[in-house]
Amino acid sequence: MHLDSHYYEGATWWEFLGHYGLNYTLPGGVSTFNNYILVVHAVLAGAGIGLGGQHSVGDLVASGALVRPLKEQQTTGNDFLLVYRKGRPLTPRAAAVHTWLLSLGSRST
Repeated sequence: MHLDSHYYEGATWWEFLGHYGLNYTLPGGVSTFNNYILVVHAVLAGAGIGLGGQHSVGDLVASGALVRPLKEQQTTGNDFLLVYRKGRPLTPRAAAVHTWLLSLGSRST
């Protein structure tokens, strides 16, 4: 799930991956939203993986509705959480992104 950063000042894939020194190019076929709550609802519906701030998805993670697979947090002025729906298997593409992002977390400083 991708949030069009032109409309939102919060967590973006560019910031998240830039923290690890990676450049991000929006892949084809990715759902793009211009409203953060739509991203959260798409993730809750099992449509993919999204980034979430503690203030907006923390309760959903605490309740078990979403899963936070990365233990690391970035200190950027914004918190990033990688979330997906609990109890619903990831698609092969989403699982590949999940595995890759977990490998990035092991390089966090």
